[in-house]
Amino acid sequence: MKTTRLCSILLTAAFVMISLTACQPAKTDQASPAAQTVTTTAAAENDLFNMKSYENDEVFDFVKVNQGGKYDEICTTYQFNYLSDGLKIEGYVAIPLSVEKTQNPGKCVMFNHGGNRDYGKLENNTIAPMCALCDRIVIASQYRGCGGSEGEDHFGGDDLNDVIKLIDLCEKQFSFIDMDDFCMVGASRGGVMTYPAARKDSRIKRIIAIGAVTDLVEAYEARDDMKTVLKETIGFTPEENPEAYKKRSAVYWADEIKIPVLMFHAKQDKQVSYSQAEDLYKKLKDNTDCTLITYDDDSHAEVKPEDYQTIHDWLSADENSDAFVIYAHNMNNGTRIFEQNPSTSTNRIFTIVPSPESNCIGRWFFISDEPKPLFAGHSVTIGKATSIGKWAFEDCDSLRSVTILRRFVNSQKAVTAVVCRSRRMISL
Repeated sequence: MKTTRLCSILLTAAFVMISLTACQPAKTDQASPAAQTVTTTAAAENDLFNMKSYENDEVFDFVKVNQGGKYDEICTTYQFNYLSDGLKIEGYVAIPLSVEKTQNPGKCVMFNHGGNRDYGKLENNTIAPMCALCDRIVIASQYRGCGGSEGEDHFGGDDLNDVIKLIDLCEKQFSFIDMDDFCMVGASRGGVMTYPAARKDSRIKRIIAIGAVTDLVEAYEARDDMKTVLKETIGFTPEENPEAYKKRSAVYWADEIKIPVLMFHAKQDKQVSYSQAEDLYKKLKDNTDCTLITYDDDSHAEVKPEDYQTIHDWLSADENSDAFVIYAHNMNNGTRIFEQNPSTSTNRIFTIVPSPESNCIGRWFFISDEPKPLFAGHSVTIGKATSIGKWAFEDCDSLRSVTILRRFVNSQKAVTAVVCRSRRMISL
């Protein structure tokens, strides 16, 4: 699956929708009642992505919404309602056209938005950027007490049931969703929904955390405005009920997270302090495969354009076999990479060419305790490999460093080597 230039342009302009900043409401389609009527034909009944066919007493009112921009060329978004603990909860699902055309179930990302109550609520165009980026079905809950959902926002309390219920629907009723490699994304407050959900639900296979809250005690102490929000939504202060805060905070039970985690956080983030991500990363890296990518600014719950491909590659790794990905930084055009396969005594040669998107690769996986930015440059994907190999580099006068990632089933390991004016062998 390739990320098109259109996707890149749209994502650059719109990916910040995943932050706490509420998007402008998008108008729903104003088609006539007759045009909105679903005709029950043999074709419709056999259409895996006919949303109306999934309506029942638990899930209902599927409506196609206007995503805005040019996302209609990439995906289709529907708004719907479902029941959770007897409450009517609003949900959204975005389906890539590339997946819909196959008429086969597609892999899914569940997006947990930030904010509280109506601040940061999902809009018609919120999940389309994530859908375009991942080329996966994206589904999201509005949580109780947010937007058009009934009930009260408890900031990771009973409203966590709304997330778990949506996973139930994905598994048991939405046959257009392939539950293999089910990924959950949490932005800002979404971390309070994502990590606890993964703690209790083994159907979640990996996590992407974007400026995510992982320590509500720290959040309460760091911001006066959050003291009010948390007291109103949780009902207690940390002093009055420390357990209510700790059960929502992954930093207190990081050893229970056993799935791969990809984290993004700005070091000067004023809404969710960088120390939350740093503290959790230090604990997670000893228990699971965890990567922390940082930015030297004060952005909040954003992924920079240079890391869109990082997410795409991370999600696209073939889990059934090993694969090697090489990112070479400041390498000359024409530099050759040799793969030497000891099991077959054969070589494959790859020639470095400029990256198709300027500065699309700036960071990847690291072996140091403190991830450091790498120079963006040229990249090449080696693809699948069935055995441990060796890599050699030639004609690399300007090469400063190369990061080699070996993907194992559900894990990643990296080796970084400095190569300059020499041919050097690297064993993995």
